[in-house]
Amino acid sequence: MYFNRFILLLTTLITASLVFDKKYTERTDVNGQTTIISSLENTKIEKKVEESEKLYDENKFIASKLATTARLANHIFELVSIYGIARKLRRAPQIYVLDKKYEKLIEGMQKVMPGLINEFEIKHEKIVPKTAKNIEFNVKCCVFEDLGILRKNENASLIYSTGHFYQSYKYFDEFREEVLEMVAEKKDFGKLPVDGTKICIHIRRGDFLDGQHHSTQTNFTLAAYNFILETEKPTDPKIIIMGDDLKYEQSLFPKNSSNVFISNLSPSDDLIYAKYHCDITLITAPSSTFGWWISYFSKSQKVYYQDIRVTNDVNFKKGELEPLDFYPPNWNSLILTRSGGIQKT
Repeated sequence: MYFNRFILLLTTLITASLVFDKKYTERTDVNGQTTIISSLENTKIEKKVEESEKLYDENKFIASKLATTARLANHIFELVSIYGIARKLRRAPQIYVLDKKYEKLIEGMQKVMPGLINEFEIKHEKIVPKTAKNIEFNVKCCVFEDLGILRKNENASLIYSTGHFYQSYKYFDEFREEVLEMVAEKKDFGKLPVDGTKICIHIRRGDFLDGQHHSTQTNFTLAAYNFILETEKPTDPKIIIMGDDLKYEQSLFPKNSSNVFISNLSPSDDLIYAKYHCDITLITAPSSTFGWWISYFSKSQKVYYQDIRVTNDVNFKKGELEPLDFYPPNWNSLILTRSGGIQKT
């Protein structure tokens, strides 16, 4: 009889334990205090954590008009910035493919940043929905605009910005590591070196010779290069020149220099090369967005650029470019002194 009572008691305790385990769980806080909570409450907590980990509100979206006739680096600025804004607002980013130019833009971006395009929902629609909230935002190419005007419209399902370019690191720099992961994988870069200290110099002439933009100048470029050698003291320096004027690039350094390499890669491959191999970069035309992205992608983030404030570049003179918004603070601005030397500003 006592044995039967013992078995009954043991069975009751085991059953109670199983019920307790099913309905309750222990949660330990950061101070080491343990609290017993119901499984229902635990489920609610886990759901809140899961929701907070979601990048976007599944019912909120953001898209923008895009400068489809611009060049690759401008496209990168627009889409990376829209991605950064989307993250800040927790709105899923979209691209409305309004015509074939949008298709070409996406195709070009796929070559250099396939991971970024994967973050966007591509809407193959010829018009933006009439229900979209159109907002004029970022009307100046290179001046950061506070997101307040976008946050004020938090109830809108779709925000459609009618601004352009969004050329400020402040829109996305807090997501820098994620942005770099979106760049295409390493590939064969032909004759460009992968050893030594690669100093990547970007040349911009071409359309910058219009008298409005500040193009690459030989005296600054060579003086800045020598300044970098003195400052960084690189081991086995290799000069990689990327630009849009082959004849000019060939004239910069003595012919047959064994440490000078002129890139013949495509623009997208130049950018990919920069991520994996450029140890130091030099932007010689301060408002060049291509030079900017070569530097932002660059392997070691040792960046030097000509201070746009001492030039007659139209973007700065007209207030379209704010240096504090355009250039990250860890980059080094340089000026050419009257004596032909270089000074950091």
